[in-house]
Amino acid sequence: MEHRPPGTGGGDQARAAHRVFTDHAALAPALQAAGLMPAADRNALTGPVGPARAVSEVRHHLRAFFTRQLSRTG
Repeated sequence: MEHRPPGTGGGDQARAAHRVFTDHAALAPALQAAGLMPAADRNALTGPVGPARAVSEVRHHLRAFFTRQLSRTG
């Protein structure tokens, strides 16, 4: 698995807000779709990254982190 430094994925990922790496990334779009959260608030919370992309990126970075940490010797 290739490690990609943050911000090198291109597109919306480079403009992601910090909370995109929490459950907010999956919940905010649902709240917006239900009319409970305006688009501006969603973008301020997570940035323009969609929930599927956010979850995929978080999983990728977690796997890469643990692969690096657990494969160290000594």
